[in-house]
Amino acid sequence: MLLSLLLAVIIVASSLYVAITITHGQTPFGWRTTAGLVAWVIGSCSAVLFLVTVIYAHRIGGFPYYDPLLASIYRYGCLSAFVGLAVGVAGIGRVRVAVVVLSGTMLTLWLICATSE
Repeated sequence: MLLSLLLAVIIVASSLYVAITITHGQTPFGWRTTAGLVAWVIGSCSAVLFLVTVIYAHRIGGFPYYDPLLASIYRYGCLSAFVGLAVGVAGIGRVRVAVVVLSGTMLTLWLICATSE
């Protein structure tokens, strides 16, 4: 539960940071800014998938070992976090910092959860 709360705080903080950075014109708009925003959306989708998976697992009483649904959730979660991290590196300015922190945290969480299975 504490991990879910921490993840929710990271999502909200990165969302506010990206929104404030873009709206106040601190980052010039171009293809690299667009890449940063796309990476942020992909990283946020990975985080939302993680939160939904945690809530669903609590609701059903946990996943059985080697559950195919859980394996596919891990696959899509790791893939989306890695793509968000890779595209975020191409970003520019302060948007890149929030994207790399969010996607890097998500990739780490997905890999820890997958290896502990």
